[in-house]
Amino acid sequence: MNKSFRKLVISTASIIMGVAGIILIFAPDLIVLSLATNYNIHYQSFLQITGAAYFGFAAFNWMNRSRPTGGIYNRPLVISNFVHWLIGSLVSIKYLISIESNHKVFIGISIIYLLFFILFAIILFRSPEIETSSR
Repeated sequence: MNKSFRKLVISTASIIMGVAGIILIFAPDLIVLSLATNYNIHYQSFLQITGAAYFGFAAFNWMNRSRPTGGIYNRPLVISNFVHWLIGSLVSIKYLISIESNHKVFIGISIIYLLFFILFAIILFRSPEIETSSR
């Protein structure tokens, strides 16, 4: 597994979380209206705070995308992404099992979370090829 694969995974995760964060920060009312039957200002505030966390996480990923990752390298970045995508995939799959009619949006979200969970698991448990300089 080469550096470009790791950089692609981290960059793509950063873009997805950044876009989701911006949507949640600036358009939470649209999300609330499409998901909930009752509009509540508390939902909107919670989504904006969640969007801020997503956007911060995206910035963290983006700033570290070119650094060596995997194994012992950049472990906080890899573990935080691994845990985020793992819990997100478990929660979204649990939600899909519990509802009567499957929403296509939630199926797509579940697939994305599951895919990135697997990709970050691969990065976490494999050491990168570190270039050594010969003097």
